[in-house]
Amino acid sequence: MTNSRHDLPIAANLLKQQFSSALPNTLRSADITYLPTEECWLYLAAILDLATRKIVGWSMRDHMRTEFTSAAPMMATQQQRPGLASSATRIAAANTPPRPTERSSSA
Repeated sequence: MTNSRHDLPIAANLLKQQFSSALPNTLRSADITYLPTEECWLYLAAILDLATRKIVGWSMRDHMRTEFTSAAPMMATQQQRPGLASSATRIAAANTPPRPTERSSSA
């Protein structure tokens, strides 16, 4: 459950309800959900390319620490074609302030 009663910074809504794109690798949306299993709850983070509607990055863990939320954007960035501009994604684990993460396409 999300705790919204805090004074910590909140990530900006950069898409402003625009959930489509004509060009791949230009707009992405991400979400986190949890899945019950016989052993424990698993958390799934997924990143969707809004042009192709394909999952371009994902992460599954039994916790919601920062390494969980940063793995999906890292996978999405690694799958980009060479030559695309650098990407920057704001990430946040549960009840933590957002933290910018950048990875250059030349890395």
